[in-house]
Amino acid sequence: RLDPLQAACDRLGITVAVGLPLPTPDGIRIGMPIFCPEAPRQAYAKQRLHDDELPYFTPGHQALLLEVGEHRVAPAICYESMFLAHAAVARERGADLYLVSVAKTAKGIREGYAHYPEVARELGMPVLMANCVGPADTFIGAGGSAAWDSQGHLLASLDAHSEGLIVLDTRSASAITLPLDPY
Repeated sequence: RLDPLQAACDRLGITVAVGLPLPTPDGIRIGMPIFCPEAPRQAYAKQRLHDDELPYFTPGHQALLLEVGEHRVAPAICYESMFLAHAAVARERGADLYLVSVAKTAKGIREGYAHYPEVARELGMPVLMANCVGPADTFIGAGGSAAWDSQGHLLASLDAHSEGLIVLDTRSASAITLPLDPY
């Protein structure tokens, strides 16, 4: 089912990370398969689970540093990204960009907007955070996807209601938003 996504990455020369459950012999993990152009598929699994996830999911055990162009990107999934130690270990391993995928309510996004600039400043690496928009399980995803530079300055963000993309240019320490038209 994911082969068309790999084909698009190959054709467009882009890297895409998606969130989905990953079945393993040890149980189901909260995962992030990563598709790079003309490269074997990689996957990251959330290592630090929230209490309400423990009955359903198994934690991952391996960190991942993704080579994208000249960058070493460390993925993080939701709850674990709220611990500075997670990003600090990635930085110690050579990460220079922190890629965070979350499913957060308005309260969670407010907390993230306080936390992620601190991560960027403390560790001297940009943070790119993607959040869902609209109904998600038993809550409403609050959007607010954003990018911060290595000094913790907010470079770009999406609003609470619109789907879109954030394009981060690490060379110029700038970012733009590209809202998606739902039609």
